Amino acid sequence: MILMVGFGQVTEVNILRVLKTLWKHWVKLGEKLGTLQIIVFLSIAYWTIGLISAIPVKLFSDPLTLKKNSGQWKTHHTPSDVLEYMRKQG
Repeated sequence: MILMVGFGQVTEVNILRVLKTLWKHWVKLGEKLGTLQIIVFLSIAYWTIGLISAIPVKLFSDPLTLKKNSGQWKTHHTPSDVLEYMRKQG
């Protein structure tokens, strides 16, 4: 089947070649959009899960025991053997 158009002959082979080229570009665009989409999705998921898990930890943990002894100083006992005390530190 040959059609005559102002730009030359349009054959089925030419149409298929154009469609194949368009398809390749469409796939490349889809890959780039998919990459962008997964980056956005995983970033949102990461920060959401991190926030949800950090809230209870922040509310219920007190690693420096600030809440239990608020306003009170801890008493420091001077060790009898200073050298042995320093060896136990690490």
